[in-house]
Amino acid sequence: MSNYLTSEDAVFKTFLILFPYLPKESAPKFIDNLQQRLKADFVNYGLMIGEFHFGPPKKTGLWNENFYPLFSPIPLLVIRYLVQGKLI
Repeated sequence: MSNYLTSEDAVFKTFLILFPYLPKESAPKFIDNLQQRLKADFVNYGLMIGEFHFGPPKKTGLWNENFYPLFSPIPLLVIRYLVQGKLI
Protein backbone atom coordinates (compact mmCIF):
# COMPACT_ATOMS: atom_id res chain seq x y z
CA MET A 1 0.00 0.00 0.00
CA SER A 2 2.92 2.40 0.57
CA ASN A 3 3.45 2.90 -3.18
CA TYR A 4 -0.26 3.13 -4.00
CA LEU A 5 -0.03 6.85 -4.81
CA THR A 6 3.50 6.81 -6.19
CA SER A 7 3.28 3.90 -8.61
CA GLU A 8 3.42 4.54 -12.35
CA ASP A 9 -0.33 4.11 -12.73
CA ALA A 10 -1.21 6.34 -9.76
CA VAL A 11 -2.54 9.02 -12.13
CA PHE A 12 -5.41 6.65 -12.96
CA LYS A 13 -6.51 6.16 -9.35
CA THR A 14 -9.43 8.01 -7.79
CA PHE A 15 -10.78 8.10 -4.25
CA LEU A 16 -14.49 8.62 -3.66
CA ILE A 17 -15.80 9.83 -0.31
CA LEU A 18 -19.55 9.36 -0.20
CA PHE A 19 -22.02 11.02 2.16
CA PRO A 20 -25.16 8.92 1.54
CA TYR A 21 -26.95 9.99 4.72
CA LEU A 22 -26.39 13.73 4.37
CA PRO A 23 -29.83 15.42 4.35
CA LYS A 24 -30.83 16.46 0.84
CA GLU A 25 -31.51 20.08 1.80
CA SER A 26 -28.06 20.63 3.36
CA ALA A 27 -25.93 18.47 1.06
CA PRO A 28 -25.04 21.02 -1.65
CA LYS A 29 -23.92 23.70 0.81
CA PHE A 30 -22.01 21.20 2.99
CA ILE A 31 -20.20 19.57 0.04
CA ASP A 32 -19.39 22.88 -1.69
CA ASN A 33 -18.08 24.48 1.53
CA LEU A 34 -15.99 21.45 2.45
CA GLN A 35 -14.48 21.29 -1.05
CA GLN A 36 -13.59 25.00 -0.94
CA ARG A 37 -11.92 24.63 2.47
CA LEU A 38 -9.81 21.67 1.33
CA LYS A 39 -9.05 22.66 -2.28
CA ALA A 40 -5.85 24.69 -1.74
CA ASP A 41 -4.21 22.03 0.42
CA PHE A 42 -4.96 19.32 -2.13
CA VAL A 43 -3.69 21.42 -5.04
CA ASN A 44 -0.42 21.96 -3.17
CA TYR A 45 0.07 18.19 -3.35
CA GLY A 46 -0.85 18.00 -7.04
CA LEU A 47 -4.31 16.62 -6.29
CA MET A 48 -7.79 17.85 -7.06
CA ILE A 49 -10.82 17.47 -4.87
CA GLY A 50 -14.11 17.72 -6.70
CA GLU A 51 -17.59 18.30 -5.33
CA PHE A 52 -20.52 16.26 -6.60
CA HIS A 53 -24.15 16.49 -5.53
CA PHE A 54 -27.66 16.70 -6.94
CA GLY A 55 -27.54 20.53 -6.97
CA PRO A 56 -25.63 20.18 -9.29
CA PRO A 57 -22.59 22.45 -8.84
CA LYS A 58 -22.72 25.24 -11.41
CA LYS A 59 -19.38 24.29 -13.04
CA THR A 60 -19.47 23.20 -16.67
CA GLY A 61 -17.45 20.54 -18.45
CA LEU A 62 -13.90 21.36 -19.48
CA TRP A 63 -14.63 20.88 -23.18
CA ASN A 64 -18.40 21.49 -23.30
CA GLU A 65 -19.97 24.56 -21.68
CA ASN A 66 -23.42 22.93 -21.89
CA PHE A 67 -22.41 19.85 -19.88
CA TYR A 68 -22.64 19.90 -16.08
CA PRO A 69 -20.60 16.84 -15.02
CA LEU A 70 -20.71 17.33 -11.26
CA PHE A 71 -24.22 15.96 -10.75
CA SER A 72 -24.53 12.97 -8.44
CA PRO A 73 -27.59 11.48 -6.75
CA ILE A 74 -25.34 10.77 -3.73
CA PRO A 75 -23.29 13.70 -2.35
CA LEU A 76 -19.57 12.95 -2.59
CA LEU A 77 -16.05 14.30 -2.86
CA VAL A 78 -13.61 12.91 -5.42
CA ILE A 79 -9.83 13.03 -5.06
CA ARG A 80 -7.40 12.36 -7.92
CA TYR A 81 -4.22 13.72 -9.45
CA LEU A 82 -4.54 16.98 -11.36
CA VAL A 83 -4.63 16.85 -15.14
CA GLN A 84 -3.70 19.62 -17.53
CA GLY A 85 -6.72 21.71 -18.43
CA LYS A 86 -7.78 23.43 -21.60
CA LEU A 87 -5.51 26.27 -22.63
CA ILE A 88 -7.30 29.36 -23.94
